[in-house]
This record gives sequence, structure tokens and C-alpha cells, in this order.
Amino acid sequence: MTLLIYQVIFSGASLAIKSSGLNSYGLTNRDSEWKFVVGLDAYSGGSYDQKMVDRFDLQESRAKMSAKEHKIIHENISNLNASHGWLRLFWAKNRTLWAGRSMAIDFTEFGKIHSLKMDNLVKLLGYMGSIMLIIFSWIGSLSLFKQKIDNKVFLILLPLMAYAVVQLLIEVQGRYRLEFLPVIAILAGVGLYNCFDWIKSRQEKN
Repeated sequence: MTLLIYQVIFSGASLAIKSSGLNSYGLTNRDSEWKFVVGLDAYSGGSYDQKMVDRFDLQESRAKMSAKEHKIIHENISNLNASHGWLRLFWAKNRTLWAGRSMAIDFTEFGKIHSLKMDNLVKLLGYMGSIMLIIFSWIGSLSLFKQKIDNKVFLILLPLMAYAVVQLLIEVQGRYRLEFLPVIAILAGVGLYNCFDWIKSRQEKN
């Protein structure tokens, strides 16, 4: 039902855009190769790189851009094969995605109306909050594997696992994990509960 509702809304919105004359392709992604152009670039570690952008003429037609994107994707793959750099690239991308700052606060322009000290403090708090969520989500995940529970609970993990695998190939940035913070927060809640439960049991024994 969720997939059906999504398809109906997505298709309806695309048809509305096409009929309005805004564009002729609706919500279709016409630049899907670009994520792989950046994501397989060993020099940038799979992150956004202005040097890579400068290699393209953004005024060119979509057909010419696509041809050049495919060419650079093959170049990146050849470089990775020649240098045996796949593992290093995957490690760098995982580090960026799960340990890098999300940069979300930067996009709010918080720093324009507050002092540099306050801006840095808020960014630090935001980063630490993200890291704490991830640490407690590890604990929560481990506790779920140890418990005998309904396997349907693991359905919540499948999108997160699929997302982590896809990110090994496409462009990564710290803010891309924000979409899955609700899932991570649920797991972190389980982890936090288990930590309090463990502390409580230790106190009762003492």
C-alpha cells in the first residue's frame, strides 16, 4: 500500500508538472550518472569536488553531458582497479557518511546572526548529538540481535542497510545520513533503554 500510494503521488505530481509546461520530464532524474561520477572518484574520496565539476561544461546538452559522465565513470573505475583503491575508497566514504559533520546547521545561516563562538558551539552540539545517536544505535542493534523478538522488527533495518550499501558507489556527504536519523534514533532509544536497564540491574545487585 505504501509503494502504491508513493507511485500514485509521484506519477500525479510528474503529470501535473508536465501539463503545466514547467518541464517535459516531470520529476524524472535526468542526471543519475553524476552521483557515480563523484562517488567513484578516488581523489575526492567519493565526496563533492569542485575540480570534478570544472571538468564539465554545464551549458552542454544532456546527451553530451551524459556521454562525458560515462567516460569519466570508466576512468574512475580503471584508476581504482589499477591502484587497488576500492577498499580505501569505501573506507573514506563510510567515514564521511557516518562520522563527518552533517553541515545541516551551516545551511540555516545561523552564523550570520550569532557570534562565531556561539556558531561553533551549536555545530559541536549538533555533531555530538549525531555521534551519540550512532553509538547508542550500535548498542541497540546488538541487543536486538541477542533478543528473541518478532523478525518483522528487522524490516526497519533493511532500508538503512540498503542505503549504506548504495552509498559505497554514489556521492557521499555527512548530511546524507539525515534521512535515516529517525531509524537510527529508534535503535538508539533501544540502546539507551538497555544501558539504563544494565545500570539499574547493577545497582540492585550492589
